[in-house]
Amino acid sequence: MARVKLLATLMATLLITNTAICIYYQFNTQSANPKNSVVKEALRVCTKDLRYFMLTQENTIIILSNEQIGDVKMPRDLAGVKSQVLSREAIDAKAAADRPFLYLVFKEVNVYDNTAFVSFYLTGVFVAGAGGSVNLTLENGVWVGEGGFWWIA
Repeated sequence: MARVKLLATLMATLLITNTAICIYYQFNTQSANPKNSVVKEALRVCTKDLRYFMLTQENTIIILSNEQIGDVKMPRDLAGVKSQVLSREAIDAKAAADRPFLYLVFKEVNVYDNTAFVSFYLTGVFVAGAGGSVNLTLENGVWVGEGGFWWIA
């Protein structure tokens, strides 16, 4: 009976410790690089807008890797739409092999204390493109985006 109690105590301690470590890691990684949450929310906002239906290529958003998102952990899946970050060379090779396609470029990702601003544009197929910006606010520890300025040329 004593062994069962000891084993139960050890298992409970292990479970509590493991849960605490996971929560600690989650909060620290978000606060260490708030751009992760900001970019994910900006992608969510822009993909729900009907003007950006052309953004997906075979259910995948192609994103140009640049200095604005260099240290951001991009989401692999967003509401059933996959995202793929490619270098300029990889985008050019894919366009040459398949066909030209639209891809997303983050122009600015600025994070402040309680607000953030993200601007982006689509390019790749035509000389003209589309773009926009998303303003975000930090509400109860969660970044919330609202549609900002949108343009199509």
